[in-house]
Amino acid sequence: MDTPAKSLGTTSRREFLRGAGAALGIVGLAGLPALAGCRQAAPSGGVKRITVTVFTPPSFTSLFPPIIKQKKLDQANGLDIEFVSKDSRAAYTDYASGTDTLNAAMGLLNEASYYIKGVPTRSLFLLFNLWGTVITENPAIQTLKDLEGRTLAADTVSTNYKMFQWFAVKAGVDLNKIDVQSNTTAALPTVALSGRADAVQLWEPSFTKLALEHPGRFRQLSYVERWKEYTGYDVNPYICVSAHKSWIDANADAIPPLYTTYKQAAAWMVANPDEAATILQEATEIPAAVIKELITSGRISLNVAPAEQFEAEFRAVYQAGVETGFLEKVPDMGIIYKGLKA
Repeated sequence: MDTPAKSLGTTSRREFLRGAGAALGIVGLAGLPALAGCRQAAPSGGVKRITVTVFTPPSFTSLFPPIIKQKKLDQANGLDIEFVSKDSRAAYTDYASGTDTLNAAMGLLNEASYYIKGVPTRSLFLLFNLWGTVITENPAIQTLKDLEGRTLAADTVSTNYKMFQWFAVKAGVDLNKIDVQSNTTAALPTVALSGRADAVQLWEPSFTKLALEHPGRFRQLSYVERWKEYTGYDVNPYICVSAHKSWIDANADAIPPLYTTYKQAAAWMVANPDEAATILQEATEIPAAVIKELITSGRISLNVAPAEQFEAEFRAVYQAGVETGFLEKVPDMGIIYKGLKA
């Protein structure tokens, strides 16, 4: 059964807080003071300089770099990280070609597609669980099924959109009956406000920004909460830090401190939402109120943990890609890096 629409401005906070509770369980706020002050053993040879690709704002992968650099978490863990921001299309193209070999914004289905085609990529550790939604002002659209015969704007190259397709099919939607308009992630809020499409499929931070700036204007068609109903799993892996095997072979000693750096940054953001919002507004131009709401509501779905811990859940995501025709097969589990300890 499809999920009925609800007001974007009045969605249940209890539903939003589920993601926050999951994040706190993984990040471990109880030990935060020690975590924030600890120093991992530096990679052999002292400070290790590495380059990491992330997406440009407003992608929520752009939230980590300013926190890591301002709080010097990379230095505390023996690293000197240079973050390079690229739009999603350029970042994926450069990673698939081998121009970039370490990416902290890798959607699972995109990576699986590259792996199947011969790109020697590995998922190192998870950053976010999936969260996405569809918004609309059209009173005739109350469920995902009502999108048939209408226009939908989406970033069609993203894993988020590909997972939406899977949820839509599960809800009985004939995707061939939807006129999909492809846009960049950054353009989707503008499309929603202009009314150029009947509905828009998007995620964070665009959703929260629209909700705060235009309360009650849009209705939300929810679907991600049905993941457990469809698969039996609580965790729906979404974005990973991934690397080419050549990078791993040359920099294996940097992987544990890189993981610790990201885990500490996630814990610090959750524990310090006001300060994090101030830092990130200056660095990303995402309004502080939006960032604070993202962090405190749980919709950002932080879940920093070794990919190996969620092998079955990764496989379920890959299977979703097969069922929607994006992947020709489920990749072998050599795609997941082994040996990273939580």
